[in-house]
This record gives sequence, structure tokens and C-alpha cells, in this order.
Amino acid sequence: MARKGGARTLPLMTQKGACFAMTNRSIARRAGLIAAAPLAGLLAISAQMLDDDRNALQAARITEAAASLLPEISAFFHALQIERGAAIASVDGGRAGAGRARTDAAADAMLDAITHLTPLLGGASAAGPRATLRIAEAAAAERGALRRLVDQGAPTADITLAYSATVDRLLSGIARLRQEAPNQQIANDVLSLISQLRISELSGLERAAGAAVLAEGGFAPEDFTAFSSLAMQQGAVLKGLNMWVSPEIFVAIDEALATPQAREFVKRRTELLNARGEIPADFVDARTWRQIAAARIGALTGAESRTIARLTAALTEARKAAQTRVRGALAMTAMLGAMLGGAALSLSGTARRLVGGLVGAGGDAEGRTSGGSSSMMIV
Repeated sequence: MARKGGARTLPLMTQKGACFAMTNRSIARRAGLIAAAPLAGLLAISAQMLDDDRNALQAARITEAAASLLPEISAFFHALQIERGAAIASVDGGRAGAGRARTDAAADAMLDAITHLTPLLGGASAAGPRATLRIAEAAAAERGALRRLVDQGAPTADITLAYSATVDRLLSGIARLRQEAPNQQIANDVLSLISQLRISELSGLERAAGAAVLAEGGFAPEDFTAFSSLAMQQGAVLKGLNMWVSPEIFVAIDEALATPQAREFVKRRTELLNARGEIPADFVDARTWRQIAAARIGALTGAESRTIARLTAALTEARKAAQTRVRGALAMTAMLGAMLGGAALSLSGTARRLVGGLVGAGGDAEGRTSGGSSSMMIV
């Protein structure tokens, strides 16, 4: 190091080496961050996928839990139909209360299941399934009002409409399961079940209306129009059902409609419709009509049970698949987090060694040029 007029001079390379040393740590940190940026991006994507998969798992669990109530809802649904038929058909000999014990037993089983399921349906994603339970509970509570109508001797049309409104509410509750359906096939299976229950409801109305007309000995003009529309509505629902029903369930419905009981009912219905409001000679009486109509509904109920079993199994599989995705996303996120940390440390160390080498090179250069003209003045 040379002195000029009492001042110290440092070679220029020494100055540069000092600057390198001062910025060594900062450069290393920046280099590590820049090089780790792609891993950080992948980690963010993986974390978002994990969050999505967790939400899907929660929805699958909730829908599976709510769908486990379907057998109880179906039993209550059919019990209400039987109770309604007993209330409006004079063939029961004035036993307006016939079928109430069956309905109460079905309602109690359903309400007990709701009590156990309700704690499982927490969280914002449970809105649809929670509505399924809430609507079923409300339908069960309507029994008292329905029976008061019957006991007070309300017109048959009013009784029919009141019971049918409760049945329709049950169907709307089942429809809410589609809100959190894990996939489109499960959503279609829910629609398929609703369509089958709708056919059963129309068949129940047909059973009750036909029995009432046969007991009275003939149709009023407006009654015949309403009665004939029930068969047309069933045909329309069946036609629409073909758009989303699975092949397995289609076969089950086809088999139900091909049973001897179902064929016998369709034969008798056709005879009644062809008579254009008259009662054909030697036609079955009201009680027999109710029996063959009930047998057809029973055959359709078998297809409903298969649909519920298929739906429940599909929801279980969807929940298991969601659990697998969550486990995979967790493992991926943890692996990327570890890689990101390790890469940041490794790259930071590499950058420090690189900058340190540059500083060392600056020091070597200083030794070679200390006597030259490249210097700075330090006062």
C-alpha cells in the first residue's frame, strides 16, 4: 500500500473485493430466492389442490351421511301414500285411521335417524344435505294437520291435495342431495330416484282415485279427465327418466313393469280408460283394484331400493376416492415444502461460495497490482 503526502491509497481491486464481501450475504439470499421460485409456485398450486380436495372430501362425507337416510324417507313416503288411500277410499268402510300406525312407525324411525345424523352435517358445504333432513323432519310434523282434515270430514279433494303436498315436500328434500353431489353420475342417480318416487306417487293417486270411483259406481266427467291424466303423467316421467337413468336401474325398472302384477294393473287400467267414464261389465271391485295397484307399486318399490343401494355405494366410493386424493395432495405438499426448504439452503450456500470465490479473486488481483497506478486515495 503506497503513501502520497501522508495519505494512504488502496488498490482499486481491494475496493471491489470489499464491496463483494459486503454484499455476499444479500446476493446469496437473492440467488436462493430466485432459483427456488419455481418450487414455490408448485407448492402454492399443491396447497390449493389440497384445499380443493379437502372440500370435496367434506362434501362427499356429508352427502353420504344424508343419503343414508333415504331408506327411512322412502318408507315414510310409502306409508303416507297408504294412509292417504285409506283416508279417501270408502272401500275401507269408514276406517279413516287405517295405516296411521304404519306411518307413525316409519316417521319415528326416520326422526331417530335424523337425530343421529344432524351432528355430522356441520359446515357451510352441508346446506343441501341439511335441507334434506330439515324437510323430512317438517314432513313428519305435518301428520297431525293431515289427520285433522280427515277426522273433520274434509272433502276428498282437499285431503288428497294436503297429503300430496307433504309427499311433494319429501321429494324436494331428496332433490337437495344433488347440491353437494361429488359427481354427475351421483346427481343423475338422485334424479332417477326422484322420478321413480314420482311414478310411485302418481300410481298411488291412481290406486286411490280408481278405488273411490269403483266404490261409487262410476266417474263424474271431471273425475275421468283427472284419472286419465295420471296414466299420461306416468308415461311422461318414464320417458324423461330414460335421459339420465343408469343401465342397471333401467333394467330394474323394466323388470318391475314387466311383472305379472304390473301387467295385470295396466290391463285393467286400459279397460277402464277405454270405457270412457263407464265401469266395464264384470270389472274388478274397488278392493281388488287397490290390491293389484298396490302390487304394481310394490314391484316399482323394488327398483327404488336398488337405486338407493346403488346411490349409497357410489357415494361411499366417491368418499374413499376423495380421501385418497387428500392423502396424495398432503404427501405432495409436504414433499414440495421439504424440497423448497432444502433447495433454498443449498442454493444460498452455492451463491455464498461463488461470491466468496469472487472476493478471493479480487484479493489475488490486489497482490499483483499493488504497485501499479490503479489505486484510490484514502485520507
